[in-house]
Amino acid sequence: MAGKSESLRQLEILIGARFLRQSDLDTMDIQRPDVSDLDRAEAVSKLLDELMESKETSTIINDHNAGKESLLKVLHNLEAQGAAYWIKGSYVPVAALVDTYTLDYCLTINKLKAFNILVINQVLGYFDGITKQLVLPDDISKITRHKP
Repeated sequence: MAGKSESLRQLEILIGARFLRQSDLDTMDIQRPDVSDLDRAEAVSKLLDELMESKETSTIINDHNAGKESLLKVLHNLEAQGAAYWIKGSYVPVAALVDTYTLDYCLTINKLKAFNILVINQVLGYFDGITKQLVLPDDISKITRHKP
């Protein structure tokens, strides 16, 4: 999904609304949206549909033998493990599913059941422009001082 469409942008705002800080609102020049849990659930469902229908993302999803359930698990893992931030106007858990590089990485991590703080920090760093290459957990253990 090369660039974010307006509909995708609206879904991102609905999904990440509860995590918007005032500084995010100011940067994005928007008002705080009033989003119910039902609105958010519908937005997540529409996002998953778009990901499954997009040529770019569906290829990666199919390569991982994944489906909507796996995508939803990735979204929830990113939020629960600490990536529920807005960085440079993008809600990281949604951006990670839309960007083909991070989608592939996150589906691999999901398959390995390896979501942890090192993975989350890499994803956050990627969207902040600090991290250029995402490292898989086996490779992480080689560059950390602690043994797994």
